[in-house]
Amino acid sequence: MRQLLGALLGCGWTVDQVLDLSFPQMNEVARCVYAHKIQMFELIFDPIASSLGGKKKKGKRTQTQKDLKKSGLSPSERDRILMERLNNMGFKL
Repeated sequence: MRQLLGALLGCGWTVDQVLDLSFPQMNEVARCVYAHKIQMFELIFDPIASSLGGKKKKGKRTQTQKDLKKSGLSPSERDRILMERLNNMGFKL
């Protein structure tokens, strides 16, 4: 919890903004912040590592709507998955 609050406050969020979020929303925002920070570090360190002879690491892909369409799921199943993701982020639809 301390790391989660530190990540949000370190990105410029105020205490009032953080307290207005539910715990799943805080978790999702912190996950996005950490993912962005990791991408920034990779942006900096990948050229350094490759210039020193290291191999470029392949990135991890997330599942997108395009991937869901290719998976063969019906449109209703894709919509259900999308709605679950939005509900988990705190958007009540």
